[in-house]
Amino acid sequence: MASERAFSCGNSTYYVIENYGRFKVQRQGWLSRIFLGYVVNLAEAITLIEVDAKCWRIHLAQPASQP
Repeated sequence: MASERAFSCGNSTYYVIENYGRFKVQRQGWLSRIFLGYVVNLAEAITLIEVDAKCWRIHLAQPASQP
């Protein structure tokens, strides 16, 4: 079972999806999510988000509910 967490950094929203012990990091683009990479733990996911966003103030975001 995959679990998803949403983070905001700057003006971007990032999604970290945990599935089978791996974390997939994605950034929300205009039309779809953009794959950033796979990492082994949440700390590496946060670092990847910080580097991509060039931002060091990461907040948990409330993802929009999907129908």
